[in-house]
Amino acid sequence: MAINNVTESPSDPLALIWQTDWASLEHAGGTAEDTPAALADLLLGTPEAQAEAVRHLNGRVHHQNTLYSATGPAAFCVAAFLSDPRTDTLVPSREDGQRYPLRQELLEWLGSITDEVSNDAEAVLVRLGRLPEKYPEFTEIRALRPTLFPAVSAFFQDSNLPVRQGRSVLMS
Repeated sequence: MAINNVTESPSDPLALIWQTDWASLEHAGGTAEDTPAALADLLLGTPEAQAEAVRHLNGRVHHQNTLYSATGPAAFCVAAFLSDPRTDTLVPSREDGQRYPLRQELLEWLGSITDEVSNDAEAVLVRLGRLPEKYPEFTEIRALRPTLFPAVSAFFQDSNLPVRQGRSVLMS
């Protein structure tokens, strides 16, 4: 999938999912063939299915601070979904049983992956003798950050405080 500007996404954000050959990409569980269904659930699923899709993003697509070949395309889809009214729902958390705004969860996930390519993360890699440019997932996410910014910046003044706080993760 060629990653372009999120603001130029199609009128049907789900179309972005099907433009990607997920079988050729990997995540923590191996091939990312199950990722399109999880991404679709973010918009089409019940709140419980949406919560499970967020767990898929956190547990498979970006697992234990590791970026995978599926991470960039999934991030592009998630960024395109942010303004969709279907992300303005409350989803249950497995940990505490509380409900949280889906949009907040998605913003925090985007923040978690961009954290992995921050200047601090790069400094750690260099200190360990690893060149960031040798890691295609690192360079892909780093190149994607300016594309994600317009989608995230739309929520700088969101009326929902948790959503505003969620977007702050991406900006740190």
